[in-house]
Amino acid sequence: MFNFSIKYSVVFKLILSIQLVYLVFSLFITGLPGWKMFTFSEKPLIELRDEHNNIIDHSRYLPEIIYSMKKPVVLEFTSFVCKKTLGKSLVLNIDNKEKYYFQKPGCIHQKI
Repeated sequence: MFNFSIKYSVVFKLILSIQLVYLVFSLFITGLPGWKMFTFSEKPLIELRDEHNNIIDHSRYLPEIIYSMKKPVVLEFTSFVCKKTLGKSLVLNIDNKEKYYFQKPGCIHQKI
């Protein structure tokens, strides 16, 4: 029985060593998920305007820590904001390249 636990101890140490080497590599190679995987998420420039062309502060609807702000997430987020605001419609501008129109009651996006 003693040899049995020694084998597991060696296997455990081997797996732990492999994990530590992987984590060290992930610090230097950006393609590997690891400690830095959430620090390099893309954060596009987002501008929300209501039907009167007033800018809406979208940061008050967001949590403090955001892991992903890719286009599908931004569109869902803007749909949520559209449902919560008092106005009838919103215009979303992403990186000054793409514009989307959201109109109540459904707040479904339409590309402009």
